[in-house]
Parts: sequence; C-alpha cells; structure tokens
Amino acid sequence: MSRASATRAGAFTLFEVLAAVALLGILFTTLAGVASTWLRAEGEARRRFEASLKADVRLGELEAEVAAGRVPAPGEGEARDDPYRITTRVEPLRPPVELLEVPGQAPAPAAPTLFPGQGSTFSPPLRLIEVRVSWDEGAEERHVERTTLAFDLAAAAPALTALSLKRDSQRAGAGQGAPPQPTPGGVAPPSGGSGPGGEELPRRRGRPARREPGR
Repeated sequence: MSRASATRAGAFTLFEVLAAVALLGILFTTLAGVASTWLRAEGEARRRFEASLKADVRLGELEAEVAAGRVPAPGEGEARDDPYRITTRVEPLRPPVELLEVPGQAPAPAAPTLFPGQGSTFSPPLRLIEVRVSWDEGAEERHVERTTLAFDLAAAAPALTALSLKRDSQRAGAGQGAPPQPTPGGVAPPSGGSGPGGEELPRRRGRPARREPGR
C-alpha cells in the first residue's frame, strides 16, 4: 500500500467534518441558551431580593412614624432609587357596609361611629398603608408589595369624645330615673326618706297590737 492511500484511509472525509461541526454548533447553542436563562433568572432573583429589602426598610420607617404618633396623611408619593421606583400609598380604610350592619336592627344615622359611610365627610381613623417597589425586567415590569394598617388617634378623637359623652349621658339617665323595684308580692318596699343633711332616716315600723287580759 502506498503512502498516499494510507493517508487517505486514516483521514476524515469532508462530510464527516461538516457533521461534527453541526453537532458542536447545536451543543454550544443549547448550552448558551441554558446559561442565558440561568443568568437571567439569577439577575431577576437578585433584583427581587433587593426590592424586597427596600420595601421592608420603607415599611419599617412608616411603622416607626406610626409608633411615634405621626400617622401618614392619606395620599401617594414616589421616590426613585435606580433601577427601582418606591411608591407609598396611604388611604382611609372603610370596612364593607355588611360588616357594620346589625341584623334586625336599623342603623342610627346620628350615632357617633369610627367607621362612617361612603357619603360621610369624616375621615376614618383606620389607614391602609401600602409600599410598592417596582422595576423593569426587560420589556415587562416586576414589583413587590408590603401592606400594613395604622390607627390615627387624632382623627378618631371627635368620634371617641362623642361616644364617651353618649355613654356618660346614658349612665346619668339610668341613675336618675330608676324607679324602686317591687317586691315579689307586688308591693314596693317603704322608703325611710332622708333628713335635712341628706342622710337616710330609719324606716318606721308599726306598733304591735295591744292584747287585753282574758282574751
């Protein structure tokens, strides 16, 4: 066998070389797609974690203000911390009407309450505080939210004062107009009256009947 024929027998053909290159291209494309997906998921998870920390920090600041007696006023504000947008929304919380109604009892429109109806001008003292941190992830928007509740004592002061006055007037009316309770026989117990100084006098007892001798 000549040297040329031996070299030709041990070499790869052009078709074999092209098939190997195609297989390597498919393998590298698949690996690149997996790596790109993994890197994208890792970046989104990192940004979501950072956004969660920023939302927790902002919510903690608001809760500290509430604990110090400074309840945020209703409204909405936004701050930027690239690539994040931090939105704070505070709004009065009005419970559903179904939760405030007593079955079989008509509501009293003039009664003081901490949760007025939708048409009332009184602002409810219960506030809903929402913190939203959003960012752009490619062509889509991602966000995380944190929510808490706060009770504004300053806003509740008028209703609490009205409720306290109503309770005191009810107690005073019950103490002044309470009639004496009847005995089981249907006769009211006798009253001893009161003296000039307001002290209670002893009750008068009837004299026993005198018995004659021989009877």
